[in-house]
Amino acid sequence: MTLVSLSPFLHQVRVPAQGLPRAEPRGSEPAAPNPAEQASGACPYCGEERWDVKTLSDPAATTVNFTPQTATVSKLTSMRAPSSGAARHRSETKTYTVHARLVGYKIEYDPKTRTGDHDFHVVIQDMTGPQTMIVEIPDPQCAGVCTSLKRDAIAQVRADFQNGVTKPPETEFFTLKDPVEVDVTGVLFFDFAHGQRGLAKNCAELHPVLDIKFASTPTAEEDRSKEPRKHPRRFYRCLREE
Repeated sequence: MTLVSLSPFLHQVRVPAQGLPRAEPRGSEPAAPNPAEQASGACPYCGEERWDVKTLSDPAATTVNFTPQTATVSKLTSMRAPSSGAARHRSETKTYTVHARLVGYKIEYDPKTRTGDHDFHVVIQDMTGPQTMIVEIPDPQCAGVCTSLKRDAIAQVRADFQNGVTKPPETEFFTLKDPVEVDVTGVLFFDFAHGQRGLAKNCAELHPVLDIKFASTPTAEEDRSKEPRKHPRRFYRCLREE
């Protein structure tokens, strides 16, 4: 099944392998890219803050090694963040596969204000410790993503995530009552701290995610008491604001 959207902000369509598409209301998924816009690179602008690095559309994206190394949330969140985010750091040229617990998720988009970068903001937790980190799945309709050298992989993993969860991503963060194990593959990225739910102490992320596998299907049961806590800004050791 391929994920397609008919309305910019109101609903999406899941397209079976054969037959006509069937519309399913979702409430937050933006439109799929127009092929002509995709070819010209004229896709809608969605994000900021190192957006070209996040979407593998920066000049240094061709230096990324996409053969994944095995890592843990604990290992990635203990790395030292680069001092500057002006360009892709050498540590951000590596791809990792992490086995972890899926804690919760949301879509970074508010249909009321029509703001947000449309990413699926996903929080995972270390298998043996309390450390959490964010992994992000961009929207293939957005500028940067629609011309990314990994656009097809990003589009596929976005569809895989939606098909893998019971409750679709919405504006409000959804915390699973019973976290499930996942294997997530993505490119290492360091972000700034601006109040993100589940942010690692060093602001390390996998962004973009290029593959995800679920050990089991998450339920739609929520437990907000398990929601990852936010820390004061002084807690974080992230990129220095330029």
